[in-house]
Amino acid sequence: MDSRLLPAGDHAPRCTDWSSSIALDPRGTAFAADTVTLIATPGAWPKPVFAHPLLTGLAPRMDTKLGMTRILAFRHEPGSDDRVLVYIYSGRQMAGKAYLVPPSELSNLVAHPHDRWRREEPPPSRVVAVCTQGSHDVCCGTDGTRFAIEAGTRDVTVLKISHTGGHRFAPTALLLPDARMWAHMDVALLDVILDRSGEPREIIGRCRGSIFAPPGPGQVAECAVLA
Repeated sequence: MDSRLLPAGDHAPRCTDWSSSIALDPRGTAFAADTVTLIATPGAWPKPVFAHPLLTGLAPRMDTKLGMTRILAFRHEPGSDDRVLVYIYSGRQMAGKAYLVPPSELSNLVAHPHDRWRREEPPPSRVVAVCTQGSHDVCCGTDGTRFAIEAGTRDVTVLKISHTGGHRFAPTALLLPDARMWAHMDVALLDVILDRSGEPREIIGRCRGSIFAPPGPGQVAECAVLA
């Protein structure tokens, strides 16, 4: 690695500040998945979040009935019973379904989604899923939480989610159903994305990639086509 990309030994900047200062390119750093499963997870989140008792038996990436699935926790006010709220977005259109499932059936639902626990109310149609897991990285906990609050003023559902990777690009977010991940998010960038009001080439330098493309060169190439 080029030593010029590393801070001096007596300098300890936050990772997101340093990546911005050296113009680190985020393209190619999104995760890859066919399906995104979001699980409402209460209380303090450990590192990793899958050490949480509710998520026992689950992992960040799982091969499920719906293909390669990325599992993420999200913050949500608990309901009147102990059933767990789950959102599953899958397919090229990232069509969403919502479920309320007993904790004992959670692993089964994730692996083999079915309509037994289907919720009548649909999931949010437009989602900004922002990594805010401070137990994993302080940049996500501070910058991610700040952006999540700011994004809440827009016509979109904001979900505070567990670690997605790429904390050096905080605030980092996944937009659904677009299925793209973005770096160094702010409301100005969010407005351009939501309103489709700018040229792709003007914002592509902050796109981490589409989750439908393989990480690394595949996502870099897909970004180039988009721009």
